[in-house]
Amino acid sequence: MPIASTDTLYIKTSTIHGKGLFSKKEFKKGDIIIENVFPNKPPNKRLYSPIPKSLFYKYINPFARYINHSSINYNAKLCSKKYILFQLKAIKNISENEEITSDYKSTNKEFPFIAGIECIT
Repeated sequence: MPIASTDTLYIKTSTIHGKGLFSKKEFKKGDIIIENVFPNKPPNKRLYSPIPKSLFYKYINPFARYINHSSINYNAKLCSKKYILFQLKAIKNISENEEITSDYKSTNKEFPFIAGIECIT
């Protein structure tokens, strides 16, 4: 049973870890899953250097907090131009009711401000 939902996403218990983010619809490779992963940060603030956990959780989209890690079968990737707008994009087709996952290791390399942030699930 979903804990929270939007028109396209919902949160429920995950077989990977705790709670996870799931799709309510099919996403095709290249589709934007979350338009703005950090909607609560100042509009022109660049996120690159490590930031305090308190700011990270203040800035993040509440649904994005539930993206679980998968190092092999991940289906989404955090993308950004100029470290201002961060979008979650499908890197392969995602079926309805499939869990949305990302590879934390590659995300931490590309966006070091996320490194060291613990997920809350």
